[in-house]
Formats: sequence, C-alpha cells, structure tokens
Amino acid sequence: MAPLVSIIVPVYRVEAYLAKCIDSIRAQTLRDFELILIDDGSPDNCGAMCDRYAAEDARIRVVHQSNQGLAAVRNAGLREVTGRFVGFVDSDDWIEPDMYEVLVRQIERDASDIAICSIWNGPEDRQSAAHRSGSIQVLERDQFVRMISEDVVITNHVPNKLFRRELLTGSYFEEGRYFEDIFFFTTLLPRVSKVSYVDAPKYHYVQRHDGISGSNKPASRWDRYDACKERRAWIASRYPELDEYAAAALIRPGFSLYDGFALDLGVPAAQAEQVVADFKDVWPKIRSTALLPVTLRMKARFMMKQPVAYRMIRRLFDFCWPA
Repeated sequence: MAPLVSIIVPVYRVEAYLAKCIDSIRAQTLRDFELILIDDGSPDNCGAMCDRYAAEDARIRVVHQSNQGLAAVRNAGLREVTGRFVGFVDSDDWIEPDMYEVLVRQIERDASDIAICSIWNGPEDRQSAAHRSGSIQVLERDQFVRMISEDVVITNHVPNKLFRRELLTGSYFEEGRYFEDIFFFTTLLPRVSKVSYVDAPKYHYVQRHDGISGSNKPASRWDRYDACKERRAWIASRYPELDEYAAAALIRPGFSLYDGFALDLGVPAAQAEQVVADFKDVWPKIRSTALLPVTLRMKARFMMKQPVAYRMIRRLFDFCWPA
C-alpha cells in the first residue's frame, strides 16, 4: 500500500548533520511516510549511514548514485516517490515532530495544492523564527504569487512545504543551476490554484557558510538573478498588477551580481551591464515602492546614473555598501 507522504532527502558530505536530520523525520507523529535518501556519491560515511538506517526502518529507501548535484538528486527522488504528498528535507536541517502531521491536515482540510509552514532560521545553535503567530491563511494563486515574489513570509525554499504529488507531474528541478528552487516554483505557478500557509515554525533551516545558498561564486550570483528575472517576466505577462513585487525582487540579487563585477570577483562585464539595463527598465516600478527601503532605492539610482563612481566607492568602502 502506498504511503501518505514521500519525503526526499539529498545526501552529500553531511556526515556531522545527517543523523539529526533522519532522526527528526523518523520521530514524526505522522507515521505513514516513506523516506527516500539519495546518496549523491558522498565521499564520507554518509552512504553507509543511509544503509544502516534503511536496515533499521522499512520506511526508508536508499538510492546511491554518482555525484550530480542538488537539482539532479531531487529529480532522482521525484522519480522514486509513491505517496499522495511529497516533501523535501535538506540533510543538514531538521524538522519539528509534528511538521508533516500539521501540513497534511491543512492541505487536506483546505483542498490545497501546497501546504507551507514557517521556519526557524540561523546557525544551528542560534535559531530564531520571524513568523510564529499561529494563524492560518488560505491563499489563491495571485496571493501566493505576490508573497513568494516578496520572499519574506513565504520563501522560495522547497523544504518547508508539502506538495500534492499530481502538482509535480512533469516538473523537475533545473540541473546545473544554483537557486534551482526559484526556477522550480516558476514552473509550478501556472498550475497552482490554492495554497495553505500555517504561520508556525516547524522546519529548522541551518545557515552554513559552505552551503549552496550562501555561495558567492559568479555562477551562483547570476543564477539567482536570472531566476528572479525569469519569474518577473512570467508575472508581468499574466499578473501586471503584481509586477511591482516581481520588479522589487530583482534589486537585491541584482546588486549582488553587479557588486561581484565591481569587486573583481569574476562576474563578466556583460552581466553587470545587463543589471544596469534591467534596473533602468524596472525603475518606474521601484522608484517609490514601499517594498524596498529608501536607502536601497537611492543606491539603485546612484548605480544607474554613475556606474563608474559607484564601482569606485564600492571598492573603497566595501563595509558601507551591503549587497
């Protein structure tokens, strides 16, 4: 008999974190799940740890593969799922014991496509939750599009969410890209009708300096910006009334990319020039928006008007110009 929930966990070089992650899943108050561990050719002891857990718990299955990256691992997991609902947990994170019970109850009660909880965020020993009112919202598609574009209350991460399996049919993570979560959600937006949001922190997201999301590689900076730009194009064509939100979402990743060029961190000049052109394009949308601080809008105006002076100041006073 198929399980109620399929949980996909990518595993690569997380020997110090893996046991805590798996133990938190096994401790779920909702017992009807399958846990799919995808060992992405991890060079440490992770593969053997996965096999030991599978030998102890019949709900756990392990797939061993050569190293292919996070997006490919999640795709491999999607090919294995058999449950009615699908969740993702990153192997250096952990979850509260009732997370999946809460999400399943809400997605079934509201007949939603996705159920979301808020998160604990920060280093493992200093986590905090910005959103924990306990309230529940049922969002129509346009509300969900707005909130995920803001990326504040509802973030672009997949792990604190539960998806109906049929919603994911034909959707996969874009391999070879950083910030694959943003690209992934853009492919889902046309199919989402209703989303449930539970404002209670149930997922512990651990900030690691060596993690993918914290990478400052030129390719990472570009992929984050390109993902937000692709989403903005989709939103502008279908929800022009929400374009202000999508335009505002370009600014911070745009600065990260442009500053990578200004600080000689390997970002190509052509990409930096593209940022300037895009900022000029969205300026009518962001020049007075309350979605961005006044200081950030002033910074954007200065960068567009005086790009050479901006780069000089950025190099001289790095600490004064946060990305």
